[in-house]
Amino acid sequence: MVGPVTREERTSFVRKLRIVVVFLVGASTGLVAVAVDATPPQAVGSLVAGLAVGALVAWYAVPSASMPSDRRARSRQSRVADGSGDRPVADDRRERGEDSPGDRPE
Repeated sequence: MVGPVTREERTSFVRKLRIVVVFLVGASTGLVAVAVDATPPQAVGSLVAGLAVGALVAWYAVPSASMPSDRRARSRQSRVADGSGDRPVADDRRERGEDSPGDRPE
C-alpha cells in the first residue's frame, strides 16, 4: 500500500516542476526567435529573457511545497491572531446544529 506523500517528496516534486516550467518557457522563446530568423545574439537574448520570464511564471503558477495540514494550521492561527478565531463562523454553528443570530425569531 502507498503511504502519504512526505514533505521531502513534495518539495522535490515542486522543485522539479518549477525547473521544467522555467526551461519550457525559455526554450519556447528561443525556438520562436530561431523560427523568425533572429540573429544569434538576438536568439540568445530571447532565450535568456524567456528563462527570466519562465522563473517568474514558475514562482507565480506553481504552488509552494507546504503540506495541506500546515496550510490549515496557518489559517487557524491567522484567524486566532486577527480575533475572528475566538468566535464560531456561521457555517461552524450550522454544522453543530446551532442557529445563527439572524435565524432567531424576535
